[in-house]
Amino acid sequence: MTLKQSNRIKTFIKLVIVLLFSSFGLFPFIWLFLTSLKPYSILYKLPLKWFDKAMNFSNYLNMLKEVPVFRHLFITFIVGIFVAILAVTISTGAGYILSHFNFRGNFFLTLMLLISQMLPQIVIMVPLYFLLLQLGLVNNLVGLVVVYTGMAIPFSTLMLRSYIETAYSKNLEDSARVDGCTYFQIYFHITVPLCMPGIAAVALFAFMIIYEEFMWANVLITRNSIKTIQSALYSFFGIYSSGTSGGIASAAGFVVTIPTIILAFFLQRYLVTGLTAGAVKE
Repeated sequence: MTLKQSNRIKTFIKLVIVLLFSSFGLFPFIWLFLTSLKPYSILYKLPLKWFDKAMNFSNYLNMLKEVPVFRHLFITFIVGIFVAILAVTISTGAGYILSHFNFRGNFFLTLMLLISQMLPQIVIMVPLYFLLLQLGLVNNLVGLVVVYTGMAIPFSTLMLRSYIETAYSKNLEDSARVDGCTYFQIYFHITVPLCMPGIAAVALFAFMIIYEEFMWANVLITRNSIKTIQSALYSFFGIYSSGTSGGIASAAGFVVTIPTIILAFFLQRYLVTGLTAGAVKE
């Protein structure tokens, strides 16, 4: 066996292993898609079949007529964009300060950020709900943006703090200060451009919080017209998950997964770099 043939075999084995492990993650999406293609006549038929001649896209057409999925997707994207912008803006500045200035209370603030990640959301739900109620932010998307931004900032700040510490040599900043640059100029012209992979990872993380979170969305927003996709899907599944419309619920669920797959595909390079660059200090 030649070296070239040996390398091909190793590559093939690695590919098989990757596909095997990937199949565990892909199986729910594949099954959801196949279920969305099944009409009621075969949806609950036993034994379950992967494929059937009767499969079609009628559930998707019915979904467009009966379920305003795209309306709630649009609302979720609007909330997610605002949260991502706020989380990136605040976390980048906070991470820069915590990594560059050894002031009194630096360790305490970092510790508080870590402790905040240990608290279950249900612990602060009741007092925060009544606070938002008094401020008129219940059944208001602004209240949801405030809560989600608060959820995203601690982890985002810690991640960017580590990333900024290792993203570039401090000699670059020293040279800039010798040339007369202020800290604000260094931040905007050196730190932010060089930390874009980490910032992109934080933005995607903040958006994913919005897209996956259910508890706050269901508690703070009860008006059907402004529900985000998580809470709206819960209502859809309650209405359409049984009887003749089970396929519609599956179709809606599959459509909702597509945006996150697209985002992860296009931003995976930044995501991997941003999550791993600050893991090891040189």
